[in-house]
Amino acid sequence: MNKGKEAQKIAVLHSIDSNADANSLFTKINNKIRGCSFFNILKTLTVEGYCSSKIGTTKLSAYLAVLPN
Repeated sequence: MNKGKEAQKIAVLHSIDSNADANSLFTKINNKIRGCSFFNILKTLTVEGYCSSKIGTTKLSAYLAVLPN
């Protein structure tokens, strides 16, 4: 009987999470328990490496400073 209730709880959490972004509570709990997937780790490291490289910070950035009037 408990398995049915647990399955319902998991189904509700999955439906909530499917409408949420990557920073949802369910995703954070899942990552804490099971760890991040290889793809997410690789994506994070790629973005951080690009943003901290010389090309990422100078040539290819589209940052335009907005000066106050």
